[in-house]
Amino acid sequence: MPGELPYETATLLNRRFFLVYWYPTLLSFLAGLLLYSWPKDWEPLNQYFSISDKGASSSQLEIILGTLLLTLILAHLLQAFSHPFVQFWEGYLPQSFWEWYKNKKRVEENWKKLKKERAAASTNNPKLYTSLHEQLFSEYPSRADRLLPTQLGNVLRASEDYALCTYGMDIVFWWPRLWLILPEAVQKQIDNSETPMIALLNFITEIGVISVIGSIYLGMQYTGPWRLWAFLAACMTLIVGITLTTLAYRGAVSHAKVYGVLIRSAVDTYRFDLLKALHQPMPSNLSEEKKLWEDLMKWTYLNERNNTQSYVHDQSKS
Repeated sequence: MPGELPYETATLLNRRFFLVYWYPTLLSFLAGLLLYSWPKDWEPLNQYFSISDKGASSSQLEIILGTLLLTLILAHLLQAFSHPFVQFWEGYLPQSFWEWYKNKKRVEENWKKLKKERAAASTNNPKLYTSLHEQLFSEYPSRADRLLPTQLGNVLRASEDYALCTYGMDIVFWWPRLWLILPEAVQKQIDNSETPMIALLNFITEIGVISVIGSIYLGMQYTGPWRLWAFLAACMTLIVGITLTTLAYRGAVSHAKVYGVLIRSAVDTYRFDLLKALHQPMPSNLSEEKKLWEDLMKWTYLNERNNTQSYVHDQSKS
């Protein structure tokens, strides 16, 4: 669901495009330039940044303009593939099924452990119970078959499952429709929480690729007695890359939790406005509401019209 309907479409030269796609691309490009210049005594960096008393030369300006154009093109390519990248970090696209399966089993075991600890703490340790309940509520879906192998995926899936478990509303299907009727201020709040999350995930993707390629490049630059230095430089590059991606991933998970809270709040507050927009009768209790969302799903998604309700029109607007 992240990235499907941002408040501000990420087109060329707007705020969202720069924050989500261009800045991560520029930072990754500069990191690649740094690694490329390292074994060349920083000569490529000097071509970029050394400016004489007469100012920047025409060749330097051409290089800088070419760099800006190249990063814009790469940022647009990143934008085109951003959704599958986000899905990968959520845990939908495993590189190795066996590793994915083992990690999901580990997550499931941890989920069951937290549920047991919460149950044990419910009678004699209210503080621990509250802490464990908040962790399960915000970081895990409610059913084992909905678990994903990554922390980010489970945080986002927990927010997706909230509407279905609470009101019978499949938010993945209804979210594009609900988004259209949300007030502009609410859309901005949701977008402001989603934007840094996707920007960090894009940064993880690009800096991870740069780290791997950079370590291989540095390892191939030295021969003879300098091989040990090349090995240490390659290891250092990987360590820095892993550190940066780990910190960025934790930041993305933190933003995902805020995003999940806003998704739940939007469902709690504006779901009846969606029913009004669909000209459906207002349910009088929770059982009726769950039945109504189920019938609407069958009608609009499965094309089953057996249980559709009569339309309700607001006569005051006519």
